[in-house]
Amino acid sequence: MGAGGGKLRHVKKESPINTWMLQETLGSGSYGKVHKVRNRATGELAAAKVAPIQAQEELQNFATEIEILTSCKHRNITNFIDAYYNNNELWILLEVCDAGSLAGYVEKQPTGLPEDAIECIAHQMVKGIRFLHGCGVIHRDINASNTLVTCDGMVKLADFGVSAFNKQDGAKRNTFVGSPHWMAPEVIVCEHDRKAKYDSLCDVWSFGITMMELAQGHPPYHDLHPVKVLFKLASGAPPKLDDPARFSRQFVEFVAACLVKDPATRPTAAQLLSQPFCMDKSHPSALCRLLRSLR
Repeated sequence: MGAGGGKLRHVKKESPINTWMLQETLGSGSYGKVHKVRNRATGELAAAKVAPIQAQEELQNFATEIEILTSCKHRNITNFIDAYYNNNELWILLEVCDAGSLAGYVEKQPTGLPEDAIECIAHQMVKGIRFLHGCGVIHRDINASNTLVTCDGMVKLADFGVSAFNKQDGAKRNTFVGSPHWMAPEVIVCEHDRKAKYDSLCDVWSFGITMMELAQGHPPYHDLHPVKVLFKLASGAPPKLDDPARFSRQFVEFVAACLVKDPATRPTAAQLLSQPFCMDKSHPSALCRLLRSLR
């Protein structure tokens, strides 16, 4: 069944090919493919997330993602350029992050990234997360794969496909979504307890797991089946760094603060910025050195 156009805001009902010329394929996912495209008139480059749409429900599933991208403009969030819907195909155009994802650098350095580079990454990610939460948005899938980098050392939160607005003060969600290894305990509980709720603090937990991923080359329990991972995260003690002696005391304490199991006592993103590890680390020189060395 073909999808109708619907009433999606910020989406042009015309062919993107008239404006944008396809270049190479950058990647793919469950939604479709990502292509680099060039504006025929200006030469501007963009990353086009191209998703085939078979039903109206699928089209509406992208509505929240587009709304978040258009309403959350910040230097540490991927910039929305345009969107098109034509011939049962949705294009979402974003800025090109020419250095790829953080996961790509973890793969190249499987023992972990240098701590000074992680400092820079952490500071920028937290600023992006703080801004999202201030806009009433929960990302719900923060990890290294969903965090992009530019060649000049800018870090950008990306992939808002499972994100949600949570604008009402004190409001909570109960949808079981996210990537298992990075999922907060309070989100995991929602799979079996429909009365369980969570809020934006689940992103702080996922960010803490991402810090471990960057530091040691993998998230906790990476060698276990996802079902076992969910059980350990929900019922066990918070995961710890494999070899904390390798890292500064400030980093170990920073990760531990993110991974407090009780969200009521877990710090907010704004509070993380006052942690010693995350203060005044916005200069990207250490990250740029890492990008050059691993390119």
